[in-house]
Amino acid sequence: MSGALRRRMQVDKPAAAKPSDTLGPPLSSRQQVATGRTGSSNALGSRAAGGSRRELAIEARVTKESVCTEMLQEGSPQAYIDFFYLSHSKFGEISFKEEDYTMLKEKLMLGERSVLEGSIVAGIQVYRELGGHFEGLKENPAACYFYRKCMELGQKHQMDEQVALACLGLGSCFFGMGDIPAATENYELGVEISERRSLKPILKRIGKELIEVYRILSDNLEKQEQLEAALEYHKKCLRVSHITEDRLSEGTSCFRIGMICLQMENPREALSYHKKYLDISRSADLKEEITEALTAIAITYQAMDEIPMAIQHLEELNDEANKNQNVAAQAGATLHLGLLYHKQEIHKKAVENLEKHFQYARVLKNKSLVDAARVNLGVAKAGLNIDSFNDLVTDRLQALLQWKSKRAGL
Repeated sequence: MSGALRRRMQVDKPAAAKPSDTLGPPLSSRQQVATGRTGSSNALGSRAAGGSRRELAIEARVTKESVCTEMLQEGSPQAYIDFFYLSHSKFGEISFKEEDYTMLKEKLMLGERSVLEGSIVAGIQVYRELGGHFEGLKENPAACYFYRKCMELGQKHQMDEQVALACLGLGSCFFGMGDIPAATENYELGVEISERRSLKPILKRIGKELIEVYRILSDNLEKQEQLEAALEYHKKCLRVSHITEDRLSEGTSCFRIGMICLQMENPREALSYHKKYLDISRSADLKEEITEALTAIAITYQAMDEIPMAIQHLEELNDEANKNQNVAAQAGATLHLGLLYHKQEIHKKAVENLEKHFQYARVLKNKSLVDAARVNLGVAKAGLNIDSFNDLVTDRLQALLQWKSKRAGL
C-alpha cells in the first residue's frame, strides 16, 4: 500500500470516543448525589448526603413565620390574622412550642373553612375549643378573643344556644381575671337567653356560676355594712337558684335574706324567709339545714318578743337535734331554752336545760363554752333556790307569824 493511501485511511477513521462525549455534560455535585454517580470516593459521597439531610431538616422546622406564610399561601387570611395576634403578643407573652404552631394552624384554618362553607356550628365549636385551651393555660385574654368570636358568630346567625355558651366562657375568663362586673354581665346575659329559650342544661351551668358571683358581691357589701345593697344581691341569688331548681342554694338565700332583715330590724319579713327556708329544707330532707332554720325562726320570734313561740321552735329544734345526734345543735338548743325559761322565771326548766347544755359543752371540749355554761347554770340554780325559799316562806307563813308573836310576848 502506498504512503498516500495509508494517510487517507488514517484521516477517514473515526476518532476514539471520550468518556465525556458519551455521558453528556458534567453533573453538578447535587445531581451526582441524586444519581449516585459522584465520580469521587465513597467518603465524599457520604459527606454530600449528610449535608443534604441537614438542609432538609432545617427546611422542615416549623416557625411562626413559616406558619404565617403557609396560611396565606393556602388562602386563609382570617386564620393568618388570628395566628398573628397570638404569636406576636397581642394578648401578652404566650410561650409556644413547635407542636403548638402546628395545632393552631390546623385549628384556625379548620375554623375559618367551616364558617366559609356554611358549617357555622362546627366553626364555633373549633373556636370554643381554642378558648377552652387558652383558658386552661390561664391565658384569659387570648381565651376571651375566641369566646368573643363564638358570640359574634352566634349573634350573627341567631344561634342563641351558641351565644349562651359563649357568655359562659367569657364570664369564666373575666372571673379568672378578677373582673367581677364583666363576669356578672356575661353570666346574666347567658342566664337571660337560656331561660327565655328553655335551655335548661346550659341555664343550670351558667346559673351556678352567677350564684357564686352574687354571693361574693353580697358578702363584700355586708362586710362594708351596706345591707340594702347586699339584700338586693341575695334576692337576685334567690331568683337564679329558683329558676335553676337548686334547692340547697335557694334555702341558703332565704336564710341569708332573713338574717339581713333581722339586722335591719324587720323581723316580720325575716320570719317569712326563715319559714320558707324550713319548708325547703324539710322537703329536701336536709338535716343540718332544718336545725339552722329552726334556730333562725326561734331567734326571730325572740326578737319579736313572742317568747312562747320562740320556746316552741327551740323545743322542736332540741327534738330534731336529739334525733340526729347533733351535739352542736343540742348544745345550742338547750342553751337558748335555758336562757328563755330563766327570763320567763320558769327556773326548774331553765336549770334542766342549762345542765344539759353544760354536759354538751364538755362533750364538744370547748373551754370557753364550758366556762360560760358553768356561769349560766349557776345563775339558773340561784333562781331555783330563790323559788325554793319563796315556797318555804309561803308554806310556813302562819307558823312563822306565831313564832314571832311568842318572841314578842304577844
